[in-house]
Amino acid sequence: MSGSTNTSATDCVDPLSIIQLTGPVLLAFQFNWGLLGIFVVQVYNYYQASFRDGFVIKGLVYGLLLFELTQTALATHDAYCQFALSFGNYEGFMQTYFLWLDAPVFVGVSSGAIQCFYAWRIYILSRSKLLFMGIVLVSLMQFSAAIAEGVLSDLLRDQAEEQTKTPSTTTVWLAGTASCDVIIACTMIYYLWSNRTGYKNTNKIINRLIRVIVETGMATAILAILDLVFFLHFKHNYYHLVCALLLSKLYSNSLLVLLNNRVALRAHVQADNSFALGSMRFGGGTTGGGMVSGTEGGLGGVHVNTNSHTFVDHVAVVTLRSQAETQSSGLDYSRESPTNDIKVAAQESFAQ
Repeated sequence: MSGSTNTSATDCVDPLSIIQLTGPVLLAFQFNWGLLGIFVVQVYNYYQASFRDGFVIKGLVYGLLLFELTQTALATHDAYCQFALSFGNYEGFMQTYFLWLDAPVFVGVSSGAIQCFYAWRIYILSRSKLLFMGIVLVSLMQFSAAIAEGVLSDLLRDQAEEQTKTPSTTTVWLAGTASCDVIIACTMIYYLWSNRTGYKNTNKIINRLIRVIVETGMATAILAILDLVFFLHFKHNYYHLVCALLLSKLYSNSLLVLLNNRVALRAHVQADNSFALGSMRFGGGTTGGGMVSGTEGGLGGVHVNTNSHTFVDHVAVVTLRSQAETQSSGLDYSRESPTNDIKVAAQESFAQ
């Protein structure tokens, strides 16, 4: 009977510990797929909007798409190895597989690229080289720590040892990520708020941008902080993996939300322009030219809306309307004098 009492290492593992290990990993893979679907829809909407963005922005968007597809494919490989090939095998489940590349390296690369893009937009707003270089340096610091964490994780080849032997690199990585996100969000909010004007519609657009920046920037910062807390406090389970595998997708989605938000802003501006032109009421008798009839027997008063707003790309962090579109419509809203716009509109209406 002594030979039959031999047990493997997996028989000595507490079932509760198994749940704390497998449960978070399973949820992390499922949420990762869900965020990928949202990101693909965001990229499709970006493509359909046909923004006149430069090569750098388009390269960043489609590069992130390829990047996230690769990350999801590697994560799916890990899920198959851990839950199918290593089913019932504790040692096989604890292997890192491609997790060292999925979480720290991919998150470090995507977050670093997106943070540098935000730093460039902040430079457009502030023209401060010192602020730009400060954000870039913090981003490069967290990027370097993420690469170091991935290399150490690959060398250890055991997820349990990774949590106990790499706390310093993980702290620098996640704390740097969260601090950089907070700096970017606070800086962009400050400069957008300082560019508020006395025009109600302009302030509405700026308020909308501020809300989007707060929602996206704070979401990534909070998730990075939670990942750090779970990694340092819960060293014998995988709670931190839920946040770690979602960080890359959350960064990519936050960037696309900010870029695609220009569709709603552009529609808002066009609606205001249409309302301003539609509020012109011309009086007069009916003529062969089909002039709008007003008071009978003579030319009535001309009532126009003289509200004029100027939208600049470096203020709103978006391109609201191209020069070709404004010229084709017969109005140029970038001119300094609002009365010129009204005169052109009135002359074209009377000429019809």
